[in-house]
Amino acid sequence: MQAHVQSDFDVIARLSPEPGKLSRLERALLAAVPRGAHVLEVGCGSGAFARLLAETAAHVTAIDLSPEMIARARRWSVGQHNVDYEVADIMRRDLVDHFDCVVSIATLHHLPLRAALLRLAERVAPGGRLLVHDLWDLRTLGDLPWALLAQPVMLLERLRRRARPDPALAAAWAAHGAHDDIRGFTELRRDALAILPTARVRRHLMWRWTLEWQRPA
Repeated sequence: MQAHVQSDFDVIARLSPEPGKLSRLERALLAAVPRGAHVLEVGCGSGAFARLLAETAAHVTAIDLSPEMIARARRWSVGQHNVDYEVADIMRRDLVDHFDCVVSIATLHHLPLRAALLRLAERVAPGGRLLVHDLWDLRTLGDLPWALLAQPVMLLERLRRRARPDPALAAAWAAHGAHDDIRGFTELRRDALAILPTARVRRHLMWRWTLEWQRPA
């Protein structure tokens, strides 16, 4: 699975332009990160979120499985001296530091959720936060109303952007999607709360869910 993820995102990175604006949920996630924090971002991609984190954080450690993504993140972050990028697998990388905030965006659906959440939570310092933004899929009848509500929102988003996607990039994302096995929200929420019972887990439109958890001081 991880080999597929790395090779898929190496291809996507080579085809992708420099990232644009953050989504509404990503902006909300950014606002939840304490100013002056030491932050770990897991699955940083080409560094769009890490670059904005670095504007208000004391230091950002940003890791990703894809060497091509990290190469682009470094290229597009020249001049930001408080962010370090590293090619690493969070499930194998030995991290001894603890962070004021640990953030992961659209990464945990590539990993065993319970083990990954436990791994991330272990890196949160006392009083620190864990922030997760990830994907859910249609699996039960309870998911259906959310799926229907998402359709007009997705249509409006496409109309807003208007630009036609690059065919090669669209094909690369489609090939990557064939390797995904995204779970339903009910199952995701159950597994997340089994590891972090005090976490706040919420479902959103556009097939997204978020988790916020604070380690006791």
